[in-house]
Amino acid sequence: MMQNAGGQYYFYGNTFIEGNKSARKTPDSIGLIWDNSLSCKNRDTKKELDLLNAYFQKIKNTKVTLYFLNYTFEKQKEFVISNGN
Repeated sequence: MMQNAGGQYYFYGNTFIEGNKSARKTPDSIGLIWDNSLSCKNRDTKKELDLLNAYFQKIKNTKVTLYFLNYTFEKQKEFVISNGN
């Protein structure tokens, strides 16, 4: 598309570029920060856990370090995810 504006021409072009797609390496370890403050009491915990489960099913094997966040930040526990479990 081209337009004349005061004797000067402006143009606009639109195209889609295919980028190179490369597979990302699955992480060897994950730090998971879980907000367990009172402001999260009405959140959909099941939905969040379902999302985590689907992610772990996809990546299969990793180590997860769980941290709790409220008015403090504390390391809680480490989990080993093996074959998505």
